[in-house]
Amino acid sequence: MKLINYAMALAITGSLAAADMSCKDDDFKRFYHKQPKPEYTRDDPDMWSGLEEEHLPVVTFYNDREPDVYVRVNLKDPGPKHYIERIGIMDENWKDIVFQDFNMNTRVFEARFFTASLPRDKKLRVYARCNLHDLWTEPLKLP
Repeated sequence: MKLINYAMALAITGSLAAADMSCKDDDFKRFYHKQPKPEYTRDDPDMWSGLEEEHLPVVTFYNDREPDVYVRVNLKDPGPKHYIERIGIMDENWKDIVFQDFNMNTRVFEARFFTASLPRDKKLRVYARCNLHDLWTEPLKLP
């Protein structure tokens, strides 16, 4: 009986190892390749090179609308397995100033904020947190 249990355990372990070795998706890179960085930028996408355009937040200011700051992430083909968890604006100390959370059912990732709620005496960054590809940031220059 011990021999059969050992053989079954060995077969299951071998199957799992083979599945891990053949895995080519982002989860494999993220969890087994190396530790994620605290943030990724246009100039330093590191292991997520090529994903900048669909993960970096894009800011648009409007003079004729309230709220007047729109932050959008143009994620291609979002769904339950790949989506933006949060869009926000933080200061140089990583403190959230404003943010909006999203869930796996969201199809359009756009947050709207008021310029009046943003401090003008601090360096600000706009960010988007992807459930698979970590935190992406861009400097924010207020008009």
